[in-house]
Amino acid sequence: MSVKEEIFETNPYEIELDRPFYSMKQLADLFSVHRSTISRLLSDGTLPYFLVRGTKRVARRDIALFIDRQIAKTGSQKSSTKENGQWQQF
Repeated sequence: MSVKEEIFETNPYEIELDRPFYSMKQLADLFSVHRSTISRLLSDGTLPYFLVRGTKRVARRDIALFIDRQIAKTGSQKSSTKENGQWQQF
């Protein structure tokens, strides 16, 4: 199995993971969050990284695994809305 096929299997999400490694800025753009949010995820070990000449990089495989863990943890596969002060799941 090629690396690209392996990554596709571990990334069933419709996000573009076209690079082997991502910087903090690229991750912030990918997840539409502030760079400080990514920094906290890296600092607390939630998202593993490695250094390239002092610059933090995250492997695309670790991004896909991070997403899997977050979905499993939050159960965000379920959709819900708040109507009349009550949460409705569908």
